[in-house]
Amino acid sequence: MVFSKFLVHSAASNRLLPPKAMSLLRFLLRISTKANRQTVLLTVASVFLALLTAYRHTLTRTKHGRRRRRLPPGPTNYPIVGILPFLGSEDPGKSVLELSKKYGTVFYGRLGNFDAIFLNDYESVREAFAKSGDAFSDRPRFTTFEAWSGGRGVVCCYYQNHWKEQRRFLLKLLRNLGMGRANNSLEDRILQEAVLLTRSIGETNGESFDPRIPMTMAVSNIICGLTFGKRFDYDNKEFEKFICTLERCFEMTDIAGPTNYFTLLKYVPFSSLKKMGAMARSLERGLFTREKDAHKLILNTNDCKDMIDFFLKEVRENESKEGRGEAPNSSFKEEFLPSLIGDIFAAGTDTSACAMYWVMLFSIKYPKYQRRAQEELDRVVGRHRLPRQSDRPNLPFVVAMLAESLRCSAGGPFGVPHAAVEDTTFRGYDVPKGTIMIANHYALLHDPEVFGVDTEVFNPCRFFDDDGTVIKSMQDRVSSQFGIGRRACPGEQLAQSERFIFFSHLIHQFDFSAPDGPDSVSLDSHFGLSRSPFPYKLRAERRPIDLQLPDITL
Repeated sequence: MVFSKFLVHSAASNRLLPPKAMSLLRFLLRISTKANRQTVLLTVASVFLALLTAYRHTLTRTKHGRRRRRLPPGPTNYPIVGILPFLGSEDPGKSVLELSKKYGTVFYGRLGNFDAIFLNDYESVREAFAKSGDAFSDRPRFTTFEAWSGGRGVVCCYYQNHWKEQRRFLLKLLRNLGMGRANNSLEDRILQEAVLLTRSIGETNGESFDPRIPMTMAVSNIICGLTFGKRFDYDNKEFEKFICTLERCFEMTDIAGPTNYFTLLKYVPFSSLKKMGAMARSLERGLFTREKDAHKLILNTNDCKDMIDFFLKEVRENESKEGRGEAPNSSFKEEFLPSLIGDIFAAGTDTSACAMYWVMLFSIKYPKYQRRAQEELDRVVGRHRLPRQSDRPNLPFVVAMLAESLRCSAGGPFGVPHAAVEDTTFRGYDVPKGTIMIANHYALLHDPEVFGVDTEVFNPCRFFDDDGTVIKSMQDRVSSQFGIGRRACPGEQLAQSERFIFFSHLIHQFDFSAPDGPDSVSLDSHFGLSRSPFPYKLRAERRPIDLQLPDITL
């Protein structure tokens, strides 16, 4: 019965059937509410057959729609699903790149309920996101975005004053905490966490283990420090449960998956979308709200130490302005804070943890590159101290290895898609309001004109010119995964610093290897919020070091 209602609701919202056909379907549903099981099954079959008759109507409507709107070229759109069948399931970025070879670097297709324009080269992405003002700075009305944060926060928030206000707040917060300055409290926290991460890995005593959990905890602790002003021990059961809940949510957030493109799927009971929404609300009502309430009890607006402090300070100032009638419709309200915290964890944990998981996988798959990076660290840093961010300019191979890992893994094939704020044009084509603008990061990171013809091969050496200098244009292209234009990730510098310090500390102190040898290592992956390798194990053998590691307790 629920399925029947879903099909009818889908047909109505997409205007797939003429009015008379819709009336017939609703009549069938009304009589089925008091019918026996056989009649209900007959109703379901009738609804399904009626939707099949929508083929001719849909094709006719699409044909006339293309006459009215000048759309980019693209493959044939199937009724209801559009071009989703063309995207494949294993690597949608690669599938879209293949389509672009036939239809051009900018092409159009329907994705379920949405118009979509795919951008498959760097020039079109920059033109759309950096050179077109705010024309394409909105977010699609995806079901997973709604389930995660209700359209609030920063990552999933629609392009409106609330988003602008919260983005300015985050940029100011990072500056207040020293990001980009010599006196950088965030870098100090990353260095301390790196020591604790290596201590945890050292406790494996050469036994094989999956590095995902300790690395995710390390990355999450940086976000905990930024947000809550504290970290959690790796053996803290509440923290472990929190990490597992976060990861389950991220696994269900497949940007390229069909769930996002059929908005009425959110009404289907017991779906993964319902589960993700329930878990997101449990995080908001649980840890996030407890931390907010604890901060309120001891808040000193003259001595703010973390994001919650700074946000609550803005809330108090906003309440004062509202009392004077000076701050209409501000997003600095307590009920907005849990969604913002969730967005910071989504943007700052999953992507960085996946990137670390990938670079460690490449390190055991290609041990010769791991050894070369270690030799560089031994030469520049030595065995008497630990690497720091200031060493980065003198460690080009470590930097190249991180960049090549990001390039080959292409974190999310489509990043976080943009949407048209209003009806507009792009390169002479009509772009209706709400059209999804998708940057195909796979295409950008496998461009043979930039990276050479062997783009499927992991090779950090491609980033060096003949003089041994890292090619900046290649680095910039890899960094495009963090976004371009108004929607660029405000925490890019923090994420880059995390990866550099964690990775350099790990290979400086350990030799990592695959338990069954490099040939046994698989690079197969799956998609969630980010593209991630399937679980694997490695061994860590401690390297000799002439240094007493600090006894850190945070």
